[in-house]
Amino acid sequence: MSENSEIGETKSLSTPRIASMMFLAFIEAFLFGYILDGWPAIEYMLRSDGVYSNLCSGISTDNQSNIKSTWRSLPTQRNQFSYDIPNSEKETCVEQDTIFNTAYMIANTLGLGSAWLLGYFFDRFGLLISRIISAICLIVGLLMLSFKDIALSWLIFPSSFLIALGGVMVVITTTHVALLAGSKKATCIAIISACLDVSAIMTSFMQAAFDAGITRDMCMYCYAGLLLIHILNTICLSPKNKVYDEAPGELKTEESDVKKAYPIVISLTVATLSSVALSISSLFWKYSVVYASSIFAVILKGTMYATHVSFTQIVYPVEHQGKALGAAATVASLFNLLEEPLFVWAESSQAPFRGVTFSFIPGSYYTSSSLYLGSVISSIHIDYEQKAFIESNLANE
Repeated sequence: MSENSEIGETKSLSTPRIASMMFLAFIEAFLFGYILDGWPAIEYMLRSDGVYSNLCSGISTDNQSNIKSTWRSLPTQRNQFSYDIPNSEKETCVEQDTIFNTAYMIANTLGLGSAWLLGYFFDRFGLLISRIISAICLIVGLLMLSFKDIALSWLIFPSSFLIALGGVMVVITTTHVALLAGSKKATCIAIISACLDVSAIMTSFMQAAFDAGITRDMCMYCYAGLLLIHILNTICLSPKNKVYDEAPGELKTEESDVKKAYPIVISLTVATLSSVALSISSLFWKYSVVYASSIFAVILKGTMYATHVSFTQIVYPVEHQGKALGAAATVASLFNLLEEPLFVWAESSQAPFRGVTFSFIPGSYYTSSSLYLGSVISSIHIDYEQKAFIESNLANE
């Protein structure tokens, strides 16, 4: 489809259809955005079913129903779970912990690390194909995670990776739909960001159903069935290609971009203050301060994400926004990978050093975002200088 026809498709969208698409974008972000952020709940179900329990001495995998009924979860650091088996000398199993932590780290890092490729794929093939691919990844990942045979425990690695890929593509496509909101797109992006932040609660619902007696495979089947919303929205409402709020390839003028960028300064300032407050509060290990840290973390993530995406949509043409979002996610994945040794070191250190380490982690997250925004601003400045140089040469000729 030509670019002119894509613009025509966007302009032909009715207001009720746009409102329905935005509402469903919020729902999809809530249901399928950051599923892996709820990994502790998934890990809880896997442990209860005896997945990789053969790595723990004194635990038999022959009587899995007894394991499920007698294990109880104990909250530990880093939102992970350990399990205490009555009449057992060991409360935790390091080997099993390592497997689950490794599966999560690999899936999260590779999923975000592949975001630049997914962004290029989105720019090349548009909304329809990208949304279909995201649905396939999520469905296959959830179905693979519903295995019953303990001999198939290795499926947690490819399944978690596919879930991460599908989630990243959901983030890219739902964020792109916010262009339909016109002057309210920054607000819609902030709402999408909020929905993404709380999407991990879906796995908590599955854990509650699991504790109520519903099997893990049935939980995964029902969750995969919710993707029918995603599929119907893709077929019936979503544009087949991309959403254009301006002509493709249109050069953005410096004057107009500066005017649009003023509100970004406010949200970026809020993000900076939240980052500083989060870093300071991380130095103190009290329950009241921990709650405050959680609030600062939510504010930081929401404002940084909305600021970054809004800035990207202002600066880059529509046909390159997928690449820009994907590149930012890839940079974030590299910082996530670098943070893992810090977590390991912090857990083996004394409390004061632990606080210093965790205060550095949110700072590194903010630094990665700032570096990306700084690189974008620098590239824009260079582009404007090159444009002015070319125009002056043409005028002299």
